[in-house]
Amino acid sequence: MLWMAVRFDHFPVELRQPRDTGKIAITDRVGARRLVIASNEAARDAGIAGGMPATTALLKEPELRLVDRSKSAERRALRALADWALQFSGVVCLDVPRWLIWLEIGASLTYFTMHPSASPRPWRPQRYLLVILTCRPR
Repeated sequence: MLWMAVRFDHFPVELRQPRDTGKIAITDRVGARRLVIASNEAARDAGIAGGMPATTALLKEPELRLVDRSKSAERRALRALADWALQFSGVVCLDVPRWLIWLEIGASLTYFTMHPSASPRPWRPQRYLLVILTCRPR
């Protein structure tokens, strides 16, 4: 089996509708600490990065707006994307904590290399192939 992973680096920010203006960071609690897990482009340009404590982020950028993470919204949206991806692969797996969707692509590669329009020298996949696509907001 060959797998492709599609990662959504700024997934919690992308779920915010309508698009918020200004500098925004999504935070999550880890024990007693509140950490930045994602931020929009304006905040990233100001030096706000994932893993940064929320208090440090506010000291660095006082105009930053902190928004609590919605794990249920992330799970629902990722599930919808995985359901949509089933039209391209028979096996789709979710990795919600890391914002990944895994698609089994071995069957598709075999199908397309056997297609009459394929090159005369068929592509032979290696035993393990991992392609990671990173989706970034525009």
